[in-house]
Amino acid sequence: MKDSDWVEECRRLAVRAQGAESISSCSVAMDMHEKLLRTIWSFDVVLVGQGGAAAIFKRAINEAQKTCHSLGHIKVSRGGLDFDAFIKHIDETGCAPDEVHRDLLCLCGVIFDIESNLVGETLTKPKLGKL
Repeated sequence: MKDSDWVEECRRLAVRAQGAESISSCSVAMDMHEKLLRTIWSFDVVLVGQGGAAAIFKRAINEAQKTCHSLGHIKVSRGGLDFDAFIKHIDETGCAPDEVHRDLLCLCGVIFDIESNLVGETLTKPKLGKL
């Protein structure tokens, strides 16, 4: 799949997680993507362990923040994801719901791209149906 295909899959999954397509506020954007990213994390832990999941997410954040700079405020450890600094950053800089949504979709797409390169689409695509 192309990067844009992964982003579209992320958009579909995020909307399904939230139950609505409109992004009316930053809290709605954060809620929908936080749920999705934590679910992806849980699947990755099963597949590659906590260290592997942390490595995938750190790499994805490093790649995605080249164009979506605020993503560098998301912290990753073997224990999981921490969005507190990211939320604080968007609160301090002025929240734009569409921008938060776009940036987090970008991150999700990069995560799936990294995963498909590591384990192949044969394992990555079926995961989409379980999210």
